[in-house]
Amino acid sequence: MIQTFSDPYTQQTTGPDGANFADLAKQAAQLMAESEVPVAKPGEAGVKVMHFIKKAAEADLEQFFQGWGSVHDAVQDACPDFAHAVRRHVRSHYVPQGDKVTVYFGPDIEVHHGLASMWFENETDLAAFRSYQRLLVEKLGKEGLMNAAESFFLYVKEVSIL
Repeated sequence: MIQTFSDPYTQQTTGPDGANFADLAKQAAQLMAESEVPVAKPGEAGVKVMHFIKKAAEADLEQFFQGWGSVHDAVQDACPDFAHAVRRHVRSHYVPQGDKVTVYFGPDIEVHHGLASMWFENETDLAAFRSYQRLLVEKLGKEGLMNAAESFFLYVKEVSIL
């Protein structure tokens, strides 16, 4: 993928054509590495939350990733309703080498260094997520790891389109 998007033809001919069919100022594109986070009660889930996290400018990327993992563990322990409600959790880490790919989409792509995708059985479980999210943001902020002003979350319902 990096090789294809780094090719001069892609960057000089195919890529610029994106402005003819996409609003490049309103997009997000970045390469991330996903990993499953173990959950207490894995299972089917119909409601998804996507939590986009931007690291603090002064935080090193590896320091952010490690801190995010340890803060998550502490916050999950402090939020048993969240730990009980989440059915699947995937943590995605920004891969800087992917910038060779995202340049294809334009020069001003907004980078979020972490993305937590979490699935819950139903909408009533989202209150547990909010408790978890507030404490996570507070602790990551206190440790100087997160830019809360430029982080956000979305409630999502996944559907299959065939």
